[in-house]
Amino acid sequence: IALEAIWEANLGNTASDAQVPQHIRITGEAGHGKTTLTQRIAYQWSQKKLWNDRFTWLLVIPLRDIRDLAPASPSPAGWYAALAQRMKLPISISGTTLQQWLTHRPAEGLLILDGYDEVADLVDQQPNSPITQWLQQRVQTDGLSLLLTSRPHAAFTGLHQPRELHVVGFSQEDITRYVRHYFADKKMPQRGAALCKQLAQNPGLHALSRVPLYVRLLCLLSHSHKPTTLASWNLAQLYTELMKQFFAYATAKREGKSDDAPTPLTDHPMEAAFFARLAWLGMESGAPKLSPALQSTALKPCQKDYPLDNINTRTHWERVQGMGLLQGLTPASAAQPQDHGYFPHLTFQEWWAACYLADSLYLPASHSRHRLVRQVLAEARHAPRYQVMLPFIAGLLYNRCREGSDPKGTGLR
Repeated sequence: IALEAIWEANLGNTASDAQVPQHIRITGEAGHGKTTLTQRIAYQWSQKKLWNDRFTWLLVIPLRDIRDLAPASPSPAGWYAALAQRMKLPISISGTTLQQWLTHRPAEGLLILDGYDEVADLVDQQPNSPITQWLQQRVQTDGLSLLLTSRPHAAFTGLHQPRELHVVGFSQEDITRYVRHYFADKKMPQRGAALCKQLAQNPGLHALSRVPLYVRLLCLLSHSHKPTTLASWNLAQLYTELMKQFFAYATAKREGKSDDAPTPLTDHPMEAAFFARLAWLGMESGAPKLSPALQSTALKPCQKDYPLDNINTRTHWERVQGMGLLQGLTPASAAQPQDHGYFPHLTFQEWWAACYLADSLYLPASHSRHRLVRQVLAEARHAPRYQVMLPFIAGLLYNRCREGSDPKGTGLR
C-alpha cells in the first residue's frame, strides 16, 4: 500500500476500510522501521510532499519520551507546557500552541504517537496516570486524526475502528537498493555487490535483511568482516560483533588512536557489566527511559568490582558516559548520572539484558541472579516485553557452546 493512500476510503476489503479512517494503527516487529516511517512522514509533510491538503499541523510524539511526564500543574495548560519542554520543540511551538492544536483545532491536524508498546504496561496497570488519561482524551477527541505505531503484542483498545496496517520490512529490491547506495556513498561498490550476493544466497541472512535495522547493521559490520563471515552469524552474534565494533571505536576516539579494530567485550568489563545490568533493570521495570536512579543502581556494583586504579578517568560514570551508547545524556563531567537515558534502539537494550541473564546462568545455583533468570524463564517467558530478549539468551548460550567457551553447555542446563 502506498503511504500516500493510507487515509483514503475503499482501501481494503473490510467494512472499516470502506470509510475514511480517523485512527490508524501501524504494527511491526522490532527493527522493521516504525519509527523511521514516522520520521519520513514528518519530513515529507514539512517539505509539502505528503498530505498537506489534508492536515495543516502535524505532531510526532515518541511515547517513551513522555512516559513519566508529570507536570507541576495538573491543569491542561500545565500538561502542554511540560509536553513542549520535554519534546524540546522550537520556541515558536509553545505549550499554548499544542493545546490550541489538540483541543481547539483537532480536525485540522495529525497526531502521530510512536511506540505504544513502550507505555502499554503503564496504560494497562495505571488507568489514572497522566499519560493514560491524556491518551484516552486524545482518542475520544472528535475529528482528530491519529496514527499510532506499536509492536504487534501491544493493542490500544481505545482506538475507534482503527485501520490496521503492518510494516512488513524490505523487499529484495529494497535490500539491494539500500546496500548499493550505502556502499556507493563509501566508495566501496565491490563490497556492496559481495554483500548483496550473500544476502540473496544465504537463507538466514536473507531473512534478517528484510528487517531495515538489520540491513543497516550488516552494512556497518561489512567494513570489518567479509560478507562470507557474516553468513555464519545468528542474530545474537550480529549484535555481539556490533558492540565489539562500537566499543573499539569509542575507546579509540577517547584515547586519540586511529586503530579501532573490534576487540572482545571482555576488554571492557566494567562498561559491559554496567550496560548489561542497566538494560535488565530497565526491562524488568518496563521503563524504556532509564532514570538517573536506575543508572546509579547499575553503577554501584561496578564501582565496587572495578577500582579506578587502571581507569584513565576521574570517575566510573565518565568512562561509561564516554562510550556514547546511552542516548539523551547531557555532556558533562559529573560523577553520577543526572539525566534520563535510553539505548539507541530497544533491541540494543534487549540484547544487553539477555547478556545479563545469560551470564547469570553461570553463577552458582544458590546465587540470587541465577535464581532470578530461572524464575524469568519459568514464569515470565510468555510476557510480551521479553519476546525479543529470550531468543537473544538462547543465541548467546548457543554461541558460547559453538565457540568453545562453554563446550559442555553448562549454561543450558
